[in-house]
Amino acid sequence: MGEVVWPWVQRDLQGAIAALDSGRIEEPKLRQSFEQQIARELGKSQPQQAIERISRAQSVSDRDRRRTVESIVKGWASRDPAAVIDWTRSQDSARYRELGLQAVGKTWAEDDPAAAAEFTVSSDARLLAIPDLAEAIGKNYLKQDVGAALDWVDQLSPGARAPTEAILFEELFHRDRQLALSHFNTRLQRLSPPAVERISAEYFKTDLASALRWIESLPQGLAFDSARAGVEIAATESGDAALAQIARNLAQRR
Repeated sequence: MGEVVWPWVQRDLQGAIAALDSGRIEEPKLRQSFEQQIARELGKSQPQQAIERISRAQSVSDRDRRRTVESIVKGWASRDPAAVIDWTRSQDSARYRELGLQAVGKTWAEDDPAAAAEFTVSSDARLLAIPDLAEAIGKNYLKQDVGAALDWVDQLSPGARAPTEAILFEELFHRDRQLALSHFNTRLQRLSPPAVERISAEYFKTDLASALRWIESLPQGLAFDSARAGVEIAATESGDAALAQIARNLAQRR
């Protein structure tokens, strides 16, 4: 069916649209094929109109509609990412917001991480559905405003927050240890265990004496247990027998 429809649409887009809209094409599968091919071709020059058209098409299944819109948005993003960002921000549909983020999220994270971060929270975006996007936003945001970036992480869903928080604290630790520890201490009661484990592991691998004093200062409870787990991670990653022994000694403090 596609071998018949596609050449016609490419050769005479407006004629194909007129034929479909006139009702002369009645067979459901043929109508669906026409709608999809028209939307893809129209999307090359008028993506918003193409998306609006396919969104209204009753002959197209939800699955095929999503695939078609995804194809249009990807092509559009390669030509004009700024326009796709604006389109994404204007969408009421959670599905379309997600498609927009998939297409331009990393570009947006580089160009304006604060705006990208705000959008992911205000739109309740499913960050876990878009590989590495939370990390990209967080790392770029961290370069601009450490406190705001960490506050943003606090607002993420638990599934996205824990791994992102760990990545950002590790990044910050290697850039500015004292600043990382300062934020660690002020956020201690609400940090996710993976973040505590990661900063502890990096600390023990880079400055054993200071790290020992730091972990001994932590109160008994989840924070200390997570930090001790970080020592075990450091011992495993480095193969350091001394760190392994320290981890065993800390375990006796429980």
